[in-house]
Amino acid sequence: MPRNQLNASRILYLSQMTFTSVLAQIVFALLLSTLLILSGIEENLVFTWLTIVYVILGFRYYTARQTIKQERLSLKPDGVLTMTQIRSQAIILFALSIAWSLSFIFLFMVEIPEHQSGYHMIAAIFTVGLIAGGVTSLGTVRLVLFSFAIPMTLTVAYLFFAQGDLFHIMSATATIAGISFLLIFSTFFSKQFDKSILQTQEIKDTELEIITRLAKASEFRDEETGNHILRMSYNCYLLSMACGFDKERAELMLYASSLHDVGKIGISDTVLLKPGKFTAEERLIMNKHPLIGANILGNSKSALIKLARTIALYHHEKVDGTGYPHGLIGDKIPIEARIAAICDVYDALTSVRPYKEAWTNEQALTFIIDNAGSHFDAELVQNFQNIYPQILEYAQTYSDC
Repeated sequence: MPRNQLNASRILYLSQMTFTSVLAQIVFALLLSTLLILSGIEENLVFTWLTIVYVILGFRYYTARQTIKQERLSLKPDGVLTMTQIRSQAIILFALSIAWSLSFIFLFMVEIPEHQSGYHMIAAIFTVGLIAGGVTSLGTVRLVLFSFAIPMTLTVAYLFFAQGDLFHIMSATATIAGISFLLIFSTFFSKQFDKSILQTQEIKDTELEIITRLAKASEFRDEETGNHILRMSYNCYLLSMACGFDKERAELMLYASSLHDVGKIGISDTVLLKPGKFTAEERLIMNKHPLIGANILGNSKSALIKLARTIALYHHEKVDGTGYPHGLIGDKIPIEARIAAICDVYDALTSVRPYKEAWTNEQALTFIIDNAGSHFDAELVQNFQNIYPQILEYAQTYSDC
């Protein structure tokens, strides 16, 4: 797997774990602010510190949401974008660590009565607890983890050693040992995470290879389809994005839709390659290819294969109920199949077939618009018109000529 893609998986995991981590740190900050006030530190100073911490946590939460919402980085990651996000998270966590360090400095700046000396130890426990929590949420990205851990570690160690007595020196040593163990564990955790990501990616790559080979197998049965599968599946991707699909879901449409006609493998050449119109009997045979395709793809646990089966089975249904093989109406037809229906018919009309000449792009678009609400979902047709310039551009690049 390319390093960019591995880093993308790490930053995506980090963003997903941020929500739990932020919630825990909000609670820790509130507890620590109470500890600071009880220790005699001025309330205004504590509230200012707490505000700074909460602002940093809020910014971290926002950036994590943006990462998950805007970019599904596990697919086709951008190396520059990924590294920028990793660095920004490292800066955010470094700032947060400095803020935590200030709280411990405040605590050690005041004279605490002997019977309350345990406050120092509680502060150290908070430090180790915070870094321990960071291991599971930050351990996949070492730069971010160390940005968070090192400032607090150095601060607490210095403050303990600066006290000069045996108790604080032993406390500092124990703290450093504990944090070192956590950092070593984070390295192990990171390696295990990377191994899991690599194995998952290998499974995804295998799925895509199977999809590609099956698509080519169906294409070989009908040599004159040319780049139909390529254009149709890419148009499904564009239309999915226009309909509000996130990038990951649209990527699934891109690959799954390439198997929409895999059932044609089971149709005899005398019917499939017949020049001219089908007889009523031949039409019945041809109309079985969605069912054949569904049987070929079976009941897989793979999300990609499941979607491919849905598209193969339902892409010839019509929203008015006159389609086949089940005569479904409107929203009872899965939206992925409704998207595939528009893209399949449009590209089939603009392609040469044994039984017809290619239509012009304008004629095919007019047909799609005229059949909105009967054959095709009217809202999807409007979205199709919105992306039509992109469809034309791609068609010119991958024409059959």
